[in-house]
Amino acid sequence: MKTSNLTRSNRRLWLGMAIGLATLLLVVLLWGARGMATHTVASAASSTSPALVPSNGVVTYTIQARVNGGNTEAGRITNLEEAARRLNAQLEAQGASYRVELQGELASDSWSDYTQRFVDDFNASQAPDIILHGHEKVGAWSAVGYVISLTNYISVEWTGTYSYFYSTLWDAVTWNGERWTIPQDTEARPVYFRKDILRDTLGWTDARITQMVSDTLTGDFTLDDMVGVARQVVQGESVSSLLDANSLELLDSDALNFPTYHVQGLVVTEDIYYVTAIDLDNNRAWLITVDRDSLAPLEQKELTEGTLIHPGGIELDGTYLWIPNAEYDADGPSKISALDPQSLEVSRSFSVGTHISLIASNGADRLYGTDWASANFYVWDWDGNPIETISSPTGVDYQDCQFVDPHLVCGGYEGGVGSIDIIDPASWTLVNRIGVGATNQWC
Repeated sequence: MKTSNLTRSNRRLWLGMAIGLATLLLVVLLWGARGMATHTVASAASSTSPALVPSNGVVTYTIQARVNGGNTEAGRITNLEEAARRLNAQLEAQGASYRVELQGELASDSWSDYTQRFVDDFNASQAPDIILHGHEKVGAWSAVGYVISLTNYISVEWTGTYSYFYSTLWDAVTWNGERWTIPQDTEARPVYFRKDILRDTLGWTDARITQMVSDTLTGDFTLDDMVGVARQVVQGESVSSLLDANSLELLDSDALNFPTYHVQGLVVTEDIYYVTAIDLDNNRAWLITVDRDSLAPLEQKELTEGTLIHPGGIELDGTYLWIPNAEYDADGPSKISALDPQSLEVSRSFSVGTHISLIASNGADRLYGTDWASANFYVWDWDGNPIETISSPTGVDYQDCQFVDPHLVCGGYEGGVGSIDIIDPASWTLVNRIGVGATNQWC
């Protein structure tokens, strides 16, 4: 039996890319190769002496495949072996005069070394016919000719083989209107959660925990929701440490060396400071984003809307950055807006007939605010429908409040003395107060 290896020019025509996205049988990857093999057999027969043709007339073509992953990902190569077996069975049943032989390599390299080895081998005309890699290489490798389009080959057996794939998998392997590779496997990343922490820190019941699992299966509990819960847990643990505290120690501070005007609200994320401020000299309202590493301003967005020049305390709830903006008047109107935290574009807003000095959000369906000097607390739904108005239980003039389920953590001052108050919005009672002394940094 004669074994023919593809030349570099032919190999380039064969070169397809099987990527790690979704489970599938790669019969058609080799079916595509079969179409090319037919052409290659004809070429070989025309230039090869008949004396070299096996007596049974069956020519074997070698396909080289390389995958990465080590023994734990052996299925990335055994599926190709099974595909070759099935294809040969089909060819025999059809009476075809050729077969395929798979020479597969299961590498266990770092992905950077694995990638570089493929590029080097390609440039040296020694690249395998089939290469496995992540879908992020589709555009780059297609553009420089490392891989060929498989669009036509996929269409041959679309019905019954590929039509059931999730459309998003095909989106991931499509570039310039062509499909360059076939999804092979996808990673299933398990997520573990601590029921005791959900109970103790967030006050969840067993029924609510079970509902979260059910909502995950139906798609009603998403990755964004998971991040929101994780944030609440972290904040909740921080609040738990505040419930019995009576003092705080200043650990660090950052000086912003650019005009910040009269600062009103502050939200801190891992990477960014969000700051609202009023320019009293020019009667203008600002939102400033600051890089936490360099302390350089990233963007300065004007919030001024006519007479609305007084932004207040703000809240980032995992979905929106909530900002109140009011007239510089205790009895003047306000507008409460929800901004996309990346684009800083307004996603939703509503108006209130009094001065709202701060806003807090539970991240789901409730907003909390206070008026001038925090004489009253207000509760709305996200559409601005009023739910409750109640006199403040503390008498403190708050500058900022954050909702940390199930509490409001508010910073303010009374009689020139600053404090951080933990308030229960279910009963509107003061849970704990931590004095921060006489300071001009209370806000």
